[in-house]
Amino acid sequence: AIILIYYTFGNINIQELTSMMEVTSLGNTLTIRFAFVLLLTSISVKSALFPLYTWLPRAHAVAKSGVSALLSGIVVKGGVYVLIRVSTIFTGAEYNVTLFLLVMGIATAIIGVMFAMTQKDIKQVLAYHTVSQIGIIIMGLSFLSGYGYYGGVMHLINHALFKSLLFLGAGIIVKFYKTKYLHEIRGVFKTMPVVSIFMIVGMLSITGAPLFNGFLSKSMIKYELSTPVYWMLQIVNLGTATSFVKMSQIFFGKKQDTVPNTKITKIIPMGILAVFCLVLGIFHVPIADLVFAIDLSYYHSISVQYVIEYGIMIGLGFLVYRFVISRYHNIVEKIRSFVISFETANILFLSFLSIMVVLFVVWPMW
Repeated sequence: AIILIYYTFGNINIQELTSMMEVTSLGNTLTIRFAFVLLLTSISVKSALFPLYTWLPRAHAVAKSGVSALLSGIVVKGGVYVLIRVSTIFTGAEYNVTLFLLVMGIATAIIGVMFAMTQKDIKQVLAYHTVSQIGIIIMGLSFLSGYGYYGGVMHLINHALFKSLLFLGAGIIVKFYKTKYLHEIRGVFKTMPVVSIFMIVGMLSITGAPLFNGFLSKSMIKYELSTPVYWMLQIVNLGTATSFVKMSQIFFGKKQDTVPNTKITKIIPMGILAVFCLVLGIFHVPIADLVFAIDLSYYHSISVQYVIEYGIMIGLGFLVYRFVISRYHNIVEKIRSFVISFETANILFLSFLSIMVVLFVVWPMW
């Protein structure tokens, strides 16, 4: 993609390319449209967007928890960062970037949360929620400007914090209990209370509880969406609540006989991340004004309305878990056991690339 862009414009400076796209017709040539397709396809793989997300859960399955924290918190965001930087280049060429990102975000969020709800491995739950949360970020970035866009950028940062926190906590729990399966882990709160408190902070953040950072960025995105898409995001939020209601069972139960020997060097990083989750949620107004020069004073950290809405969402999540996930074992097992082979992943990649070529190269030029 970069070679094709340089071949056409003799330049790869993002600001200059944006200007060139606006004032020349070169941005609508076959070459640049194909470069656009190659960029979006590669970004979709690196960011784990649907249907090219399959590598991410597999990577988390074999990675150590510290690596998983870096993978979900930072590495996956590399593709999103590239998307933020290059998306402005092609808007001047009147490419329908907004619609593409919105559709990809919706599909990624829904597929990710669907698989997350059915997992019984604590790391796989978190892995599929990375896919889902990336979808929410892309939905925000699809605005390309305004409060919804800034919500996407902020959720990118927030997700890096609370998902890293959750993976670090999960790593400590898995190491002590010597299992990754949720139904085999009980009594975590009494056994390791500090780790549990930090984990709960991460869970409250990812489910969008008032006072925490995830609430703010999710709110900025959802209130800018059209009504149909707004309810799709609410469904994703319900799925997230369901997953973490299910995961919260690990905190209940009797204290383990063996006392975990958790080093302070493992607790401190979790504490720092938990503090940031609260700081960004409480002091969002001065932080947003300093970083983005936008006014978020009308988004209160906490209010009766927000608390009631969050309580309803968690209550519905409990009902979905209790009367759907827990009862329909056959359906849940089929979803959980659905595995895309390496060969099928390659077919999906080629199919995705082909569809992109048709949509952005063949159809407009024809």
